[in-house]
Amino acid sequence: MAAVTTAGHRHLRARVLLGALLTLAGIGQLIRVVRCGVPIDGAGHMGIALAYAMLALTVLVNERWGFFAAIGFPAIGELLGDNRVYEFGASGAMQVVEILIVPTAFYLWRATARMDTQ
Repeated sequence: MAAVTTAGHRHLRARVLLGALLTLAGIGQLIRVVRCGVPIDGAGHMGIALAYAMLALTVLVNERWGFFAAIGFPAIGELLGDNRVYEFGASGAMQVVEILIVPTAFYLWRATARMDTQ
């Protein structure tokens, strides 16, 4: 019996991994909201958490532009973000999670581009 794979089932593990990384990064931002003492910083972290939630949703429903957005969003946040504001002990781990999002999203973006040209 031949296994039939549709376009939606290709790269499922990578999509689930990227969705989990984006969700974890969003949860980390929510922790920063709770731990943050300055209301304007808390609002910023809440906005970032909502953006990560939207990215995770688009990745899990296999939207190609979501992969592209997941490449740029954490990279811009790490490069231009305020790295002195780390309120909780797992902030170093959250940086690693945010950095791991970029190559995973790039892999999925390139893999879906190759599928579209076939």
